[in-house]
Amino acid sequence: MTDSGHSGPAPSVSTGALFLVILTFAVAANTVSLLIIPDDRAARLALAALPVAGLIWTAVNVWRTRAVPGAWPAWPVMLTLWTVSVSHSTLQLVLGQPLSPVQWSALGLSTAAYGLTLLVSRR
Repeated sequence: MTDSGHSGPAPSVSTGALFLVILTFAVAANTVSLLIIPDDRAARLALAALPVAGLIWTAVNVWRTRAVPGAWPAWPVMLTLWTVSVSHSTLQLVLGQPLSPVQWSALGLSTAAYGLTLLVSRR
């Protein structure tokens, strides 16, 4: 057998798997909180489907990068977290309800925080 140039222990999926478990609970709580109220079902389903799609995208990327030491799929993780954090404010905007100044600031801060994290994590 030849050495592929990597030294140290074999890469582990445990960090990615642990993060996926935590992210799954966040997405599940968001989905339940959106779908528990039956009003405006189509908008709620669409906004609940975005984090679920992001979770699947994150899981696929964590699985694909499991053999690359130090690789972490920042884009899918941050976009999934962002969709979870802004889904309720987006629902209010879609339904034509006004947002309070606190909600506007939370929406802006979460967008800035996740966006800056993505910019900083680029290589």
